[in-house]
Amino acid sequence: MLVAWGFIAAAQPRTRRRLEREAPEKLVVKMRAFPALTWVAPAGVLAFLGTPTRHPHVQLHFTGGLPVALSLIGHLRQKSLSARGRSARPRAEPRRPPQHDLEQSENLCEGVHPMKTLLTGGTVVSMDPAVGDLDRGDVLIEDGVIVEVAERIDAPDAEVIDATDRIVMPGFVDNHRHTWQTAFRGVGADWTFPEWAVAMHRTVKPHYQPEDVYAGTLLGRLEALHSGVTTMLDWYHVAQSHAHEDAAVAALRDAPGRSIFCLGAGWGTPDPVDADIRRVRSDLAGDGLVTMALGLRGPEDTSMDTVARELKLAAELGLRTSLHVDVVGGAIAELRGHGLLRDTTTFVHGNGLSDEELRMLADAGSSLSISPDVELKMGFGPPVTGRALAAGLRPTLSIDDVPSVGGDMFSTMRTAFAVQRGLDGGLRSRDLLGFATVDAARSCGLDARTGNLTPGKEADVILLRADDLTVFPVTDPVATIVSAGHPGLVDTVLVAGHVVKRGGVLVGVDLPALRTRLVESRDRIAAAAGIPLDGTWRPRPESE
Repeated sequence: MLVAWGFIAAAQPRTRRRLEREAPEKLVVKMRAFPALTWVAPAGVLAFLGTPTRHPHVQLHFTGGLPVALSLIGHLRQKSLSARGRSARPRAEPRRPPQHDLEQSENLCEGVHPMKTLLTGGTVVSMDPAVGDLDRGDVLIEDGVIVEVAERIDAPDAEVIDATDRIVMPGFVDNHRHTWQTAFRGVGADWTFPEWAVAMHRTVKPHYQPEDVYAGTLLGRLEALHSGVTTMLDWYHVAQSHAHEDAAVAALRDAPGRSIFCLGAGWGTPDPVDADIRRVRSDLAGDGLVTMALGLRGPEDTSMDTVARELKLAAELGLRTSLHVDVVGGAIAELRGHGLLRDTTTFVHGNGLSDEELRMLADAGSSLSISPDVELKMGFGPPVTGRALAAGLRPTLSIDDVPSVGGDMFSTMRTAFAVQRGLDGGLRSRDLLGFATVDAARSCGLDARTGNLTPGKEADVILLRADDLTVFPVTDPVATIVSAGHPGLVDTVLVAGHVVKRGGVLVGVDLPALRTRLVESRDRIAAAAGIPLDGTWRPRPESE
C-alpha cells in the first residue's frame, strides 16, 4: 500500500495542475469511505479517509506526497475535524428539511480545504493597521488560519494560489439579510415599506413550506458567497413552525459559508418563545461555521417586559441580539429608561433615531446596521451614517432583502458612500470598506475570528480581479473597490481556509438543480397566493 501511495504522490502534482486548468471541481476528494478502526502506519491513510466528519460536505484537497503524508498523518487526523470551526467538540447531527427535500439536496455544495495554502503575488488590503497594505504580498494559511502576511513567504509544502492581478482582502460581512425571500428577487423594486410588508409577510409567507425556506436560504447564502460575502447574518422571520426553522438552519449548514442564524421567534406576535429559542440553541451550541443569534421583536411588537425577558434569556444562552428600529423615534430612549441597552445588540436601520438616541447607543456599546438601498427606496429616509459617526457610533452595512435591492456589498457601500458624501463630504472610501468587513464582524461578535487579514484569525479571504476592464488600472485598491467594485470581480473565495469559489465559479455546487428548485418554489407560492409574476403585482397596504 505504501508503494502504491508513493506512485500516487509522484504523479499528483502533474495531475493536479491539469485538473486546475480543466476541471477544478474534480480536485475535491470526499472523506466518507468507512470508519477508522485502527491507527497503525500501514493503514494510516485509509483510516484518515474513513474518519467521520462533523459536516456532510467537509473535504480535503491533497497537496503533499508520501513524506508529508506520513509525517503529518496523525496531525491531520486531529486537525481535519476542526476545518469548519475551531472547536474540537462534537456537534449534534443537524436537523434537516423533510426527507424528500434532503434527498434532493445531497452533494449540491462542496468545498476544498488544503492543510496549507499560500496566496502569492497579490495586492493585499488587510484592513488591519498593524499589518498594513502591500502592493505585492503573500498570505500563508495553515489549518484554516492566517499565519503570516508579508511581501514574500517561502512555503514549499503549501498549495499555491496565484494572486497576480488580484486584490487580496478580507471577505465581506453582511449582518442583516432576510434570506428566505430570495425566490422573489426583484419583484419589489418599486415598493414602499408598507407594500413590502403586506407582500412578504401577509401574502406570500403563509404559503411557505419548509422546503421553500430551505431553497431560498440556500440559494441566497450561495449568492452572498458568490459576491464575496463570507460571513452573513440570516435574520429569519418566516416563523411558521419548527420545521421551517430547521430547514433554514440546514440550508445554512449546506452552504460553505460562515453564517449566523438570527432566530426571529414569534415574529409579529406576542406569543411566548422561550422554549423555541432553547430548542434551536441546543442544536447550534458550538462555535463552528454556523452559529446563532436572537432576533428581538422589540417594544413596538411586544411589551417591555417581554423584551427584558428575551434579553435575559439571550444572556443566559450566550446569544447576541438584533432589533429593527425603523422610522419611529423614541424606542432607544425607552429601552435605556428600562436599562435594556446592551453592547451585544445590533440595532437595524435607525433612520428615525434622534442624535441623542444615537449617542445612547454609542454609550452602551451597541452596534448599528444600515441598509442604505432599502432605506432610501422604501421611504425610511436618509441613512444615518454620518450622524452615527458624529455620535461616536461606528456603523456597519447590510443588504436587508433582495426582492427590493441587489444582494452584493459593493453596491451597498457605494450607495452609503455617495449619499453621505453628498450631505457633508466627510466619509472616505476606507471607512466604507471597514463598515463592510471588520466593523460588521465586531457587531456579530466575530472580530476575533474574521473581518481582516490578521495572523491568528481564520482565513475568510476573497480575491478580486484587478485586471478586469471595469476597474483597470487599479491605482488605489481601496478606492477602486468602493467606487467601482462589483460581484463580477470576485474570482476566488475562501472561508476558514476552504476554497469555495475558484476562477469565478462556486466549487462543487450544482447550480442548475438549485435554480430549478427555487423557480419551482416561487411558482408554487405565487400560485397559492394568487399573485402575478409579470411585473404587475402592486400590494395594497390596509391604509390605502
